Amino acid sequence: MRKIFLFIGTMFLACSIQAQDIFKQHGFNKEILTLSKGRYEEVFTSKEIVRVGSVLLNTKTNTIIEFLTEETEDTPFKAEHSSRWLTPDPLAEKHPEISPYVFCANNPVRYVDPDGRDWYRHDESGAVIWQEGNSASTTINDQVYGNIGETYNQTVGNTTYNYSQNSLESIDYATGATFQAQTTGTGCKAAADNMVRSSGATPSAGRTGEVLMANHDANGVATTPTANATAGVQRIESAIMDGNAITVGVDYKPQQQNNLAPSGDGMTDHFVAVVGMNVNVQTGSTTYRFYDPGSSRNGDSSANTMSSQGGFLQGRTAAYSQPFKVTTVRNSTR
Repeated sequence: MRKIFLFIGTMFLACSIQAQDIFKQHGFNKEILTLSKGRYEEVFTSKEIVRVGSVLLNTKTNTIIEFLTEETEDTPFKAEHSSRWLTPDPLAEKHPEISPYVFCANNPVRYVDPDGRDWYRHDESGAVIWQEGNSASTTINDQVYGNIGETYNQTVGNTTYNYSQNSLESIDYATGATFQAQTTGTGCKAAADNMVRSSGATPSAGRTGEVLMANHDANGVATTPTANATAGVQRIESAIMDGNAITVGVDYKPQQQNNLAPSGDGMTDHFVAVVGMNVNVQTGSTTYRFYDPGSSRNGDSSANTMSSQGGFLQGRTAAYSQPFKVTTVRNSTR
């Protein structure tokens, strides 16, 4: 009978411990001291397992998950997730306005921070860091880093991140398409599609799946953006970010001559291939680069750009000063 009472008492004690505040049981106040002194909420949203005395406690559910024995008490506890910070930034005091537990000021798209010690720049042997100052070189962990200037361009796949000091200024997306000039007076569509193929993508056949970007008047001149204009821009951006060039039609003539209805859209005068884009991170604006098959000399000029203006995608070619508006966006798949 004594053994039964002892067993019941032990079970009751275990349940009571789980129901009690384990910190108070061991003489601790649950006030949490942090580097930000309560200015920031420095907790994790996922489960946190900590050791208190001879138990492992889940601080999210306030329940004991394991009673440690003498054999396990000296076993180091490993973090559940490798991406979790177990210590604050050792140089957090240099940036008191930022929580010591965040990475890259909570903006990893704009900043780089390889080891949590500041924003870093470059290295002559391949590693890239950034640190304050303009000395000819600096030494970190017995490694000498040479100063290569105030700018740095980091290329990952088809994307290049352009930094000025520690600020991300712009992002370039390229497709690897090669330029091809049209061989006949009306061969711009075929040449544009061939440039799409050179990027590894497949252009749509004819007008299948096109997005019309503009309405037009009786003369075939683009007048107002359609309700699908935004979807057309999104299709271009999605293709370029995937590394695919894409064929688009443009209107620049005062009178439609070739692309007549019903087989044509009644306004497209020419076709070009959009082959890249640049996103200005500071302003949020985007510029799209294109190849113009109508000019063998200036068809691949860096001046061939278009951007959003008044609801249209508009631009000029390097070969001609006449402005154009994008009328149709075709499909491009891989």
